[in-house]
Amino acid sequence: MRRIVLVIFVSGLLGSVSLAAPPQGCSVELISLHRLSLPVPGSAGLKDLALAVDERGILYVSFASWPTEGAGPRAMALPYIVSYDPSGKLLRVFERPSIIPETARWARITSLAYTSGRVYAAAQWQEGSWRSALLIFGTSGDLQRTVVLEGLRNPWIVPLGSQIGVLGTVWTEKGQDVGVLQTFSADGERVSEHMAEPFEPKAHLLSDGTGRVLAVEPSGKVEVFHPRKTWASLPGGFGHIHAAFTGDGAIIINRVDLETRRTSLLFLNDRGGRCEADTTGRLAPMVRGADGFFYGIGQLGFRPDTPTDRREILVGKFRIVRQ
Repeated sequence: MRRIVLVIFVSGLLGSVSLAAPPQGCSVELISLHRLSLPVPGSAGLKDLALAVDERGILYVSFASWPTEGAGPRAMALPYIVSYDPSGKLLRVFERPSIIPETARWARITSLAYTSGRVYAAAQWQEGSWRSALLIFGTSGDLQRTVVLEGLRNPWIVPLGSQIGVLGTVWTEKGQDVGVLQTFSADGERVSEHMAEPFEPKAHLLSDGTGRVLAVEPSGKVEVFHPRKTWASLPGGFGHIHAAFTGDGAIIINRVDLETRRTSLLFLNDRGGRCEADTTGRLAPMVRGADGFFYGIGQLGFRPDTPTDRREILVGKFRIVRQ
């Protein structure tokens, strides 16, 4: 078993939080690393990787793929969802949703989540106009329900306890972008809808243990969706954000400093604490699994010596230790 410990230092306080937390350290330990073989040729194009993990450590991976041979257009990429056991063995390819036609352009899974025994995927594609849907799967890969998201663009799933939230934007009659949070029951029945000003472009959306919907914005703000307010801010901004998720009472941001090009994990808590780990050149956590561990995902290039001639990705399993 490979074990790597990243030592994290404490530095500074959040700009908008007045109550300072006591000095705190934390570390990230890589527990295991696996290569996952995707059910597409090794030469296939790959984008929009996303990962969710259930209580058993089963991995659910979504991605879009297209053939790179010849002049096949990237616009015709097809989205996949596949599952793997904790050792990285392929279990099954999920049922393809019929609502996305073979002729659809720019089809992608925009968000993937596991909660309460189901796998949820938000999909978007172009079919004359942009369309989107919430797809509800069983863990065996069977598509249990398709919920059409009329007019919603860039849908993103935020689990809200026993309910599922889908956050996106809609155009108003005045030609303005408005943020919308649509809430559904676990089996896809619509419960409520709230509107607010849209978040910054490239903001990363998440929900915390209290059911709040938060947006981590590149400018350095963490915004609450409803009612709209600033939860925290960081002078200088977050840079480029790879992922944002919650864990152990903190918001964890996987980011790139745009000046130094170094990557790090930044931990923020509601008492004003901040600590950061340099992860440059390393795989780092990007999501928290339902099993309590953290997982990161990364692409691998095509290797001619790969026996299966399949496109591969790396998935790392991590433990985060707070001191």
